[in-house]
Amino acid sequence: SIASVVFSVDGRWLASRSSDNMLHLWDVTDPSTAIIEQRNVEEDGLFSPDGHWFLADVAQETARIWNLTAHGIPAVDLPEVSNVGPFSPDGHWVLLQKTDNQSVQLLNMTDVDAPPKHLFYALGDEHWQFSSDSWWLAGAVGDLARIWSVTNPESYPIEIRGQYEGVTSVAFSMDGRRLAMGAGDGNIRVYTWQVQDLIDLACNLAGENFSQQEWEVWFGSQPYHRTCPQWPARASP
Repeated sequence: SIASVVFSVDGRWLASRSSDNMLHLWDVTDPSTAIIEQRNVEEDGLFSPDGHWFLADVAQETARIWNLTAHGIPAVDLPEVSNVGPFSPDGHWVLLQKTDNQSVQLLNMTDVDAPPKHLFYALGDEHWQFSSDSWWLAGAVGDLARIWSVTNPESYPIEIRGQYEGVTSVAFSMDGRRLAMGAGDGNIRVYTWQVQDLIDLACNLAGENFSQQEWEVWFGSQPYHRTCPQWPARASP
């Protein structure tokens, strides 16, 4: 019997998985013969948003990528991968969770033969989501959410703490400037997290710039400048 079916976003490709874990994938424009047949697929695979790729776990600790623009040939195997996805909205990146459950990677789908990039300090994170522009990736573990730059995932992520009873889901706003976090205590909290937005918020609340004396307390020998361009520079008292 058929356990699941899924279309690619463009509707050209159709994949099915049977109850005996047999995967078939067809070109809908010529469905007479499946272009991919694969045994031992225990989880549903996923299409890239552009319809160029199909990924699935094909064996214990191995994922496989098929290039659909070449009708599935050749396939690329990814060893020591326990879970794949999600894709970034632009289809250029896909998340790979390693079998040790302690490391996460980003695979560049424009160069699948290149080594994946490691997400720095991704330790057991889950509930992943990309921003709509594919520039940022959020993950959560325990009472903590982290945000990585997709183009520089090996740098330290931005951290947001304080979710009671653990984070259960994360979501970016469409403009990527806010992150919503659902928690086990039944509440949803929305955070402004981008640095410039936080500076703008602080400027609006303060209604003035640092004085020279205050600047030296907080920023030491760094050259003085107006943090809030809408307010005049302040003289020290």
